[in-house]
Amino acid sequence: MKRLNLDLKKIKELYVNQKKSVLEIAKILNVSHSLIHRRLESLGIKRSKKIGLDMNKIKNLYVSKRNTTKEIAKIMGVNHGTISKRLKEMNIKIRNHSEAISLNLDNNKIKELYNKGLSTIKIGKILGVCPITITKRLRKIGIKIREKKLSLDKRKIIDLYIDKKKSIKEIAKILKVSEGPINRILKESKIKIRKTSEDKIINLNLDKIKKLYLVENKIPKKIGKIMGVSTKTIVNRLEKLNIKKRNLSEVKKGIHYSPKTEFKKGQTAGKNNAMKRVEIRIRASAKKQGVSIKEWKNFISFEPYGIEFNKELKEQVRIRDNNTCQECGKHQEKFKHKLSIHHIDYDKRNNSKLNLISLCKKCHMKTNGNRKHWKRYFQMQMFTKEFFNPENLLVFNERTKVLIGVERI
Repeated sequence: MKRLNLDLKKIKELYVNQKKSVLEIAKILNVSHSLIHRRLESLGIKRSKKIGLDMNKIKNLYVSKRNTTKEIAKIMGVNHGTISKRLKEMNIKIRNHSEAISLNLDNNKIKELYNKGLSTIKIGKILGVCPITITKRLRKIGIKIREKKLSLDKRKIIDLYIDKKKSIKEIAKILKVSEGPINRILKESKIKIRKTSEDKIINLNLDKIKKLYLVENKIPKKIGKIMGVSTKTIVNRLEKLNIKKRNLSEVKKGIHYSPKTEFKKGQTAGKNNAMKRVEIRIRASAKKQGVSIKEWKNFISFEPYGIEFNKELKEQVRIRDNNTCQECGKHQEKFKHKLSIHHIDYDKRNNSKLNLISLCKKCHMKTNGNRKHWKRYFQMQMFTKEFFNPENLLVFNERTKVLIGVERI
C-alpha cells in the first residue's frame, strides 16, 4: 500500500486556523475523509465533536432566505443532520418538507394558472404540493375560489343504486366522477347506504358459484375466498339454488356429484375416478414389491389373522429370537416398542413358529417391497437356524414326508 504524501501543515492550518470541517478538507485535498481523520490523529489533534460552523450564516439562510436544511448543508459542505442540530441549538423550529416547498411557491404563478381555468388539484400537481396549500395561497392573495357544482342526474343515481343494485364505486365509474358526490346525493335523498360487504353479496354471480361447486367440486369455504364473501353467504346461495350440500364424510372420501344428477345418491361421477386411483396405487405397490397385479391381489394382507396368533404366541417367538431383530441384530431394549412378529410367507393364517420371525419396525417396513426376495431370505434363515439346532426335534408328515414343524427336546 502506497502512503499518500499529504501536506500535514496544510491540514493543520485548514482544521485549526480556518475552522474547516473534515469533509471540506477532504474535498479540497481530493482524498477520503477517513484519511484526514488519521492524519489529524497522527498530529495529535483532537477532533472537536462540534464542527466550526457560522451559526449566524445558517440562521440567515434558513430563516431569511428560506433555504432547506439540505440546501444549507450543500453550501456549508456538511451533512444536513448537522444543520438541523445547529438549528435546534438556536431554538429554531424546523419546517416540514411540505412547509419548505410551500414557502418557495410563486404566488403570481399560482394566480396565473388559476385564472387560466386550472383546478387546485392540477396546480398542486404542477408545483409538487397538495391542493389544500394552493387553496390557502389563493385565499391569502384574495382570490375567490370557484365552486364547481356537478350537474348529476339524481334519478339516474337512485335508479342505479336501488333498482340495478350497483355499488357507489360502480356508479362513480359510470358517471366518471368521484365517490363523494354520489354519496352526498344518496344521503340528501335519505337513502340508506349499504356496506361494501352487502354490495358484494348482492352482485354475486350465481352461475359462477354453481360451476365452482358442481363442476370444479370446490367447498363453500374456498368459493367464499374466491368470491370475497363468507362461507355462510355461499351456503345460503346454494340453498336458494336448491343444490344439496355435500357431507363432510363424502368430501373426505372424494365423493362428488355431477351437475346433471344434482346430488342424487347412487349416481356419483367421482366413483369411477376413485376406482382409477385405487388401481394406480395397486400397480405402483405391485411394481415396488416386484410382483404382477394378479399376485398382488392374491396377497391376503386385508384378511384377519388366525385365532392362534395371540400375545402368548408373539412373546414365545420373541423369547426364541432372544428379543433381538433377526435382520439388524438390535435388542428390543434399544427400541421404545416391542418387536413386530412377521409372517415369512405373508399368509396371516399360517401361524407356525417356523413361519414367524421377530423384526423391528424399520426392518418390518422393508418387507413390504420385493416380497419374493424376503420370503426366500427368511425361510433360508429359519431353516439353517432350526434344522441344525441340536435342541430341536424335526416333525415330518407321515404320509407326505414333508417337514411340518420343530419341537424342543
